[in-house]
Amino acid sequence: MSASHGKVRLREIPRPRGPAPEITEAFRALSSELFGRVVDSGPRTITELSAGLSASRPTVRRALDGLESHSLIRAAGLRASDAGRPAVQYERGPGTPGLVGIDVRPLSTHIICTSTTGRVHGRQDLPHEHVDDDIRLEQVFRSVEALMDEVANDCGTGGPLAVVLGVPGIVGPSGTVRLSRIIPSWTGLPLRDIVSARFPTAQVRVENDMNLRALAAMHDGSAQGLHDFVYLTDNGHLRPAVVLGGHLRRGAHLTLGEDNSFTHVGLVPSTLRHDGLEVEFRRIALGLEDGTLDAGWLAVLQDALVDILLAMRYMLDPQAFIIDGPPATTGPAELESLRERLAERTTIGDAPLILTDHRGQDATLHGALTLALRDVLTTTLQVDDPPIPQILDPRAPLA
Repeated sequence: MSASHGKVRLREIPRPRGPAPEITEAFRALSSELFGRVVDSGPRTITELSAGLSASRPTVRRALDGLESHSLIRAAGLRASDAGRPAVQYERGPGTPGLVGIDVRPLSTHIICTSTTGRVHGRQDLPHEHVDDDIRLEQVFRSVEALMDEVANDCGTGGPLAVVLGVPGIVGPSGTVRLSRIIPSWTGLPLRDIVSARFPTAQVRVENDMNLRALAAMHDGSAQGLHDFVYLTDNGHLRPAVVLGGHLRRGAHLTLGEDNSFTHVGLVPSTLRHDGLEVEFRRIALGLEDGTLDAGWLAVLQDALVDILLAMRYMLDPQAFIIDGPPATTGPAELESLRERLAERTTIGDAPLILTDHRGQDATLHGALTLALRDVLTTTLQVDDPPIPQILDPRAPLA
């Protein structure tokens, strides 16, 4: 053996490593702040991202490296700096796929899978007309598994990280459906336990569909910046979601906002009359939209809505009412007419704002995915209030 073969090159000797820097609460908060800045402002350099922060540049770089290791951000190329030297920019990364939102409706179920940065990877729409409810649930599970297989082929992931289901009904803290008049056979169903057994590695939540719509409006809809509001539809069943102090209000018995209570107790009749016709309250808005009801029904519907809004104003005094409905009932002129009717009958103080949210039923999916993002990012970033990216993808936009 020659002398040269017996030498060991210095670079092959593993160098002793010091202890990894401690992940402090301040460092986690810094990582969360940097991620929020990238999500909110788009490609930015380290200098731009560090503006106004007390952390040193090496600490900021270490936080960015950690975010990049989770695919939450990525280098987006170079940009010339004021000093003339190119600087690396960071943008929202591809994230980790596997967040699933599920919207269970009476005759169909809708499923979307996103990554931890809100990028949509797949969507399924399942009709369930005349399908037994047990078969419906099995169809949903198989569709989620198919989406996960599709994501695995594209991104190399496994099962879902989080699954959030939106269902019409009262949902208890354990994820059991306490009452569903729209899907009666699901009353008493331990839905979260069933889903968790099928997807044991996922964080699973079950939530009322209207509550999820309110969360979507708070995230990036018309309720941004509001702390006290009521979200309701002017079509379908009257099941308002209530947000007070920035949090969903469920009531002492966890039943607030469910069960179509306004028509159930007779506060508003379940049917309205106009010009010799009698029509179910929940069908009037859609009848105005498709032209099967004439324009005279708008005033009838608005008078009934004002009765509901006044009752909730007396009890809750919210900043705003957010009404989801078709353009025929929630367009600019229609909302202004509704505001005037409410103001005329408001005797103390100003009437609450009346706003609209036009995402329709897809708002339930949006809220489910918002909740899934919050859960997973809370775990990933180890902070209680992580920044939640918007759910963006032109291939499968949320309506």
